[in-house]
Amino acid sequence: MKRFTAIAASLILGLSVSAKDDARLLNAIGDVETGHLRNPRGAIGKAGERGRYQMKPEAWKEANAVLASASRPPCDWSHWKDSVVQDVMAAAYLSALRSRLASAGYANPTPAQLALAWNVGPTAAISRRLVLNDYARRVNNIYFATR
Repeated sequence: MKRFTAIAASLILGLSVSAKDDARLLNAIGDVETGHLRNPRGAIGKAGERGRYQMKPEAWKEANAVLASASRPPCDWSHWKDSVVQDVMAAAYLSALRSRLASAGYANPTPAQLALAWNVGPTAAISRRLVLNDYARRVNNIYFATR
C-alpha cells in the first residue's frame, strides 16, 4: 500500500509548490530504497542509512537545517523509526536538494535528477552534471507510472 503522508509533510512545512508531486517522488524513492519490505521503517542500510527513504545522518542534518529555516523544531536522529518523522525529514531533505541544485545552476531539476542527487548526494550529482544512473531511472519510471 502506498503511503501519502509525505503530502501532508510537504504541505505542513510549506516546502514545495506541488506537494502531491513531491509525495509521488518520495514514494518512488521509498519504493526503490526499501521496496516491499515488511517493515521498511526498521530498514537499516549497509552504510547506516535508515528507514523507508534510507537517509544518512548527513541528509538528516540538512533536513533539520531546512526545518530550522522554516521555524520548525528539529527531529532528532533517534526518532528515525517513526514513519511520520521519516516523511517530514524526507520532504525537508528534498527541499534541501532542490536548493543545492538551484544554487549550482539547475533551477528546475526533474524528478530523475532529484533522485540522482538523493542517491549519490548533491555534490556528486552536480559533479557528474546530473547524468542519470540506473537508480534515478528506476525512480523516474515509478514516479511517472503513478500519475
